[in-house]
Amino acid sequence: ITFPRSAACRLRMQFTDTNNNQWVFVGSGHMIDAETVITAGHCVYTDSFVDSNGITRVVNDWADWVEVFPGSHQGTDNWGRADSTWVGAFTGWTEDGNWDWDIGVIRVSRAVGMLSGWKPWSWGYSCSWAQGQFYYNFSFPSENCNGNDGNGNPLHNGADMYYMDGQFDSCNGNQLHINTTAGCLTAVWGGQSGSAFYYKDDDDVRRVHAITSNSNRTTSANAPKIWESMSDWIADTVIPAARGSAFDLQALYLRNEGGLEEGDSVDAGSTISDMKITTANATNGTDSGTWYVDLYISTDDTINTNDTLLETQSYTWNYSAMQEVNVALGNFDLPIGLSTGTYWIGARLDSSTDNSSGNNETSGWDAFEINVQRVADAEAVSITPLDSVGYGNEDFEYHFEFANNGAQWTYADIQIRASTNQIISASDPLLATFSSQYLQALYQQETTATITLPESLADGDWYLGMTIETTNTTDANSYNNTVASDNTFAKHTRPSNDDCSDAISIGLGDTAFDTSNASTDGDVHEECEESGDGGVTGRDIWYTFESPLSGTLTVSTCDQVDYDSDLVLYSGECGALDLVGCNDDGSGCSGYSSLLEVAVQQGITYRLRVGGWNEYQYGSGLISISIDEAQQGDLDGDGDVDIADILLLIAAWGGDGSSGADLDGDGDVDVADMLILLANWS
Repeated sequence: ITFPRSAACRLRMQFTDTNNNQWVFVGSGHMIDAETVITAGHCVYTDSFVDSNGITRVVNDWADWVEVFPGSHQGTDNWGRADSTWVGAFTGWTEDGNWDWDIGVIRVSRAVGMLSGWKPWSWGYSCSWAQGQFYYNFSFPSENCNGNDGNGNPLHNGADMYYMDGQFDSCNGNQLHINTTAGCLTAVWGGQSGSAFYYKDDDDVRRVHAITSNSNRTTSANAPKIWESMSDWIADTVIPAARGSAFDLQALYLRNEGGLEEGDSVDAGSTISDMKITTANATNGTDSGTWYVDLYISTDDTINTNDTLLETQSYTWNYSAMQEVNVALGNFDLPIGLSTGTYWIGARLDSSTDNSSGNNETSGWDAFEINVQRVADAEAVSITPLDSVGYGNEDFEYHFEFANNGAQWTYADIQIRASTNQIISASDPLLATFSSQYLQALYQQETTATITLPESLADGDWYLGMTIETTNTTDANSYNNTVASDNTFAKHTRPSNDDCSDAISIGLGDTAFDTSNASTDGDVHEECEESGDGGVTGRDIWYTFESPLSGTLTVSTCDQVDYDSDLVLYSGECGALDLVGCNDDGSGCSGYSSLLEVAVQQGITYRLRVGGWNEYQYGSGLISISIDEAQQGDLDGDGDVDIADILLLIAAWGGDGSSGADLDGDGDVDVADMLILLANWS
């Protein structure tokens, strides 16, 4: 409904009779300013009326309230509702009940006239002048006329806007008279009271001149003209009081001009664009500056600061008196966690910028209704390596968080990847997969987990990455499905001789080594304790050494390493090792380096364990190995040829001498070897 029809108003008013019964009626009115309506006097004040049962009801009072609906038609209140804040009429009507003065006015709380438009008025003029004008009228008849629209629907339902035009036939005092004929569409009926008759002046300006008042429902209808003192009162008192002199902005008519209709379905998390709001200064005041608009989402059409704030936008304008500005709003997003249901988008003007904060929200008709459908939104929130260093084929601990920000539950697949940068993609090495994880609505979950790093993962610094993808619903936001760790972890490879079972052969002389990436897998020996370390040898690597001679073996890192080293020598096999000797801090060696001296036998294979004082001591350097050959026959290398050596020879008797007991080198341990031993007895 557009102008000029939009200025015609459907009225609902309530009166209370002297028996305290409430009665609601439908009438008509017309906007003559942003917050001022003209109507019939009996629509705002009545002395009595006859009800549908023929009983006279006495009121003698003003209406309890009046609701005003400009441009209403066929049940649609095209510009919303405005409520009365004050009603008035002349005593010629309120005290005398004279139909010549049956005109009233209504002030309303909402500047709905800024949306519907309004018409100025004129007063007086002679009967002949009025008879020479062509008048237009829009009204809302509500009285039963026993007619229908041809489809069985009764006419005069109080919701449909009716139109008539033409000329007045005569005058009766201050009333203009129409000769009507009986009929639903040709006579004037209840509900049409208060409707305005307007004409177009010489400048083509539409002017309200008379107000529908009374009829006999068949042949006669009357409409009093606006008179001079009524005109002056409206212009000098009623409208100035409605407008006020202090600047005051009202928030009106939030709408969408991009194709989104009220009541349309939208997904939670959607971006809303092309919204516009009318901001109206329905006062005689002025102001300029930057104005702030808070956008809210609400579960009802009463917008207030308890609702969910979407965002704040601003605009700059210089407001003149009685000016409305249509403000285009920027895009904004609906919360992704909204449940399915009916919501209202509302706007609220900054209450500190005008005279009254009671009209700063687009509540009621001015709010914008939408139907929200809930969605799932799987988010990869964070992932953090808990171990700073990881090794192939070993457990690696990390922490990750994921969430469903939507109100729709879903399932999702989660992948953990390693990346050399923070841009995670499907080409990055896959470390772990969690399939069909249940994601509860509006829930965030955090987990600490362990994975086995693949040996194939190259040594170096890596970021951890996580991707999440819904499997049974559409993900409303695909931009938060990937996350990378803030920090890296170092992937290293253990030394090839990290474990006892992987020991490598070492010979006499100097050998470079590095324990930086070694693990600890050897036993603790209390007899090797040094400075409270409990006998621990940490971060160890392993060698095998087959002694070419019997004598004193010297194994040394003395002054040749960059950390606090530990040396341990064993005989036997892994799992059944016998401790031969150990050293932590060698005598005369700096930096807590080591020097181990032990007796060894020719042909025996020993296992050498090289590590640190504890698990935090590791590094690199050189191992030096040498042997001082023992006297012939000194099989145990203790510097003496004695009974212990005889026992060793007897134990090797008949063998091939691989134990070092073949003193004459003929490949047999026999009497000749015993004689050599006895010849060197000491």
